[in-house]
Amino acid sequence: MVAQQRESCLQVADCHLVALRILYRRGLAHAPALTAKNAPTLCAMPAVNLKTKTPMSSHTSVPVRRRFAACIAILGVALVPVSHSLGAAATPSTPGGPTVTVNEPVAVTVAGPVEVQGVVEVINDVLRQPYRVSRQQLISVGRNTEVTFDVPTNKRLIIETISILAKVTENQSVNVSMSTPATTSGNSFVFFPIQKQGNFLSQDFFVAYYPTKLRVDGKALSDDIVFTLNRNSAAGAPEFTVSLFGYLVDIP
Repeated sequence: MVAQQRESCLQVADCHLVALRILYRRGLAHAPALTAKNAPTLCAMPAVNLKTKTPMSSHTSVPVRRRFAACIAILGVALVPVSHSLGAAATPSTPGGPTVTVNEPVAVTVAGPVEVQGVVEVINDVLRQPYRVSRQQLISVGRNTEVTFDVPTNKRLIIETISILAKVTENQSVNVSMSTPATTSGNSFVFFPIQKQGNFLSQDFFVAYYPTKLRVDGKALSDDIVFTLNRNSAAGAPEFTVSLFGYLVDIP
């Protein structure tokens, strides 16, 4: 029985020691030099009558269990602010407001008019008719070779990609241009950067790939778009191939 009481006293002393040390670190109390060695003194301390300020008799001392419960209550009060302060430190405030990070797409509903600056293109694939056409010219007169395209009447061709291949007699120089039908302001020309890829079967290969966004309206006349291959010599018969990729829409 005595051994059990002594063990209980040691547990109470250790609990008091932990609680007072936590309070001391938080500036709420001064931790005394309390260790498990002076547990018998702690357990032997009689209870004090709060009214008379006099010690109570030994048989009326506060039971160990009650002291242990009081110690747990003190420890709980000490730990609650500590955990609260740790939680606050983990989420520091950001000057000027909180920082929000969104890793997934978020649906946004806008009520009322929205002002938009710049050019806005409305995409509706249902109204688009794909356009993928290639033309090749094997017959040449002189140094110039032409490839033409027609745009349907009342349609607008939106050109997104242009691919060009020119095969000429070796050691010849070339350039390629595109023009649209003549208007009151004259023809419109686009010149393409073209690069030599090498010599194959005694011919020099030149290739151009041109992502773009060009609009050409169809008219009653033919040859709405003309590509011209120019060479520095009329010798030999060149091969000139042009491919257009885009889509057709109705002219508003």
